[in-house]
Amino acid sequence: MQRLLSIAIAFFAVLTVSGQNVSNNSFESWHTSGSLLIPDSFRTGDQVMSMPSPGVSRSNEAHSGQFAVAIQNVYLSPGVGMSGQIHYGSLNNSGGYFHFYNWPYNQRPISMKFWYKFARNGSDTAQASITLTRWNNGQRETVGQGVMNIFTTVSSYTQAEIQVSYLSSAQ
Repeated sequence: MQRLLSIAIAFFAVLTVSGQNVSNNSFESWHTSGSLLIPDSFRTGDQVMSMPSPGVSRSNEAHSGQFAVAIQNVYLSPGVGMSGQIHYGSLNNSGGYFHFYNWPYNQRPISMKFWYKFARNGSDTAQASITLTRWNNGQRETVGQGVMNIFTTVSSYTQAEIQVSYLSSAQ
């Protein structure tokens, strides 16, 4: 069974969902959350887990604009790693519990486009995905999804497009 670790250097530069831009899609705006630097409109795995170093950071190596996001593995001990993660949405830590919120989106995009680079280290791989959900009688229901696995080094920015496969006719 192959282990999938989401790592990348300057992974997303511009993110567009079928013509509609995602807020802060070029990662130009950042804010601090404790000691972490987080791209506006996004949340990271670093905000949930205390790591020796961040898995998500700001990079000056951008496809366009001034910044990009760099995603990397963080090793907790030899052979034990945690993949860097970034998600479109917000995070609220209240009462010792983490609450994840996604941004409302009422369209049915056919794809998600983004620019990426990937510096493979050993057998590491990267993954980009899109998942569209809705609430149905108090339960989260997946409406559409798409995924792209990256297995080889991509040294210069390359545009990728992930097609969304719909599992439901719901909005």
